[in-house]
Amino acid sequence: MSRGGTRDGAGRPAGTTKPDAKKEQVNVRLTPQQRAKAERIGGGKAADGLRRALDAWRS
Repeated sequence: MSRGGTRDGAGRPAGTTKPDAKKEQVNVRLTPQQRAKAERIGGGKAADGLRRALDAWRS
């Protein structure tokens, strides 16, 4: 008896993405002070803090 393998109908259909999938990924280097500030803005998550700060920016 084998174990594992694929199951019919399991998983997301090929070629689809998560509804909340981000369009791009970026690597950013921060100083410890910048990271701490981003984490405060993002409720403990630096990436969320950066997104919130960018969304709030008025250009």
